[in-house]
Amino acid sequence: MRVLSVLLLPLLISCTHCTNSCSEQDRIGIAKKEIQQLTTLLRVHQVRTGSLPSEEEGLRVLLKVSGTPSPDEGGSAVGPSLKPSCALSVGAIQDQPLLRRKDDLVDPWGIPYSYVLLSGDSFRVSSAGPDRRFHTEDDVGPTHSSTSLRTDQTPPPAGR
Repeated sequence: MRVLSVLLLPLLISCTHCTNSCSEQDRIGIAKKEIQQLTTLLRVHQVRTGSLPSEEEGLRVLLKVSGTPSPDEGGSAVGPSLKPSCALSVGAIQDQPLLRRKDDLVDPWGIPYSYVLLSGDSFRVSSAGPDRRFHTEDDVGPTHSSTSLRTDQTPPPAGR
C-alpha cells in the first residue's frame, strides 16, 4: 500500500476550468479529463479505505476525510480541488479530503457526474454530455467498465 501511495504522490491534476466561451468539443475534452481525474481519486480512496464508495455515498465521499462529515454535512473543506487549481498533488496528505469543492463533482454543462458501482472493485464515472441527459448518444465516459485495482497480485518470478 505504501508503494502505491508513493506512485500516486507525483500525479498532477491539470487545470480544467471552463468559461462560457468554451466550445462543445472543449467541454467534451474537459469532461473526459475530469472523469479520468475522478477515476484516479476513487482509486486513491480505495487504497486509503480498502473499498470503493457505495452508490449511495457516490462521488461525495471524495469531499470528506474517511469517518468525518463532508462540507455538505457541516464538515470543513480543506482538500485540493479540480477547478480552477492547475497543479496539485493527489493523495499526498492522508487526513485531508481528496476534493475540496462540490463543483468538482459537476460536469462542464452543470450536471453532476454519474457514479455507478458495477461490482465490488469496478465502477463507471460518466457525464450526461451536451444534451444534459444520461443514457443518450452524447454521454461522455468510458465505453467499458473501469478495470479493477488488484493490490493482492504478486509479481511473476524473475526470468519470466
